[in-house]
Amino acid sequence: DLIMHKNKLKAKDIITVTLLSLCNILIFSIGTFMYATPITILLTPVLYSLLQGIVFYVIGVKVKKRGAFFIYSLIQGVIAFYPPYILMFVISGLIAEFLLYKKGYGNLKVIGISYVIQQTLASIGSVIYPYTIALNKTIGAMKEKELASNIIAAGKMISSWGTLILLALVIVSAIAGAYIGSKVVRKHILEKEANS
Repeated sequence: DLIMHKNKLKAKDIITVTLLSLCNILIFSIGTFMYATPITILLTPVLYSLLQGIVFYVIGVKVKKRGAFFIYSLIQGVIAFYPPYILMFVISGLIAEFLLYKKGYGNLKVIGISYVIQQTLASIGSVIYPYTIALNKTIGAMKEKELASNIIAAGKMISSWGTLILLALVIVSAIAGAYIGSKVVRKHILEKEANS
């Protein structure tokens, strides 16, 4: 019973997760510059995967409680305000919670696996779905000149050759982001906790 109480989220934990989640708004703002060309539009999730690992790991190490990653995932999905993206984030949050429940909260390896899964699903919800399925439906209903040319070009690229390449790049980038996040929390959080 004491373990169950220890694993419950408190108001302080929810505030910590929310504030750390909002750090990603800065990363999202960098992503707005990526809409300059069709290829950079498609590489946006690769950039996010590389940079968001630190936030993910800090949450995993600072808030070792059930529900933390689900709240984080929900906030990330809602920030984007796009239903497929929200769905993919919610699914990834549930997967992270399940894996951590099975292997232990704060487990760096499981945090890394959860992060790679989350970034892969997020790229499906943010780029692969809208630029292949939704865009193709939209083009069928509208004339191309009514859509931004960069978005159309990005959609054509990903429809023809890009989906698997993009997923591979996101996975590699997410692994690199997880490695960076793991190194940062080991050096700046876990080392300090061990020394104090």
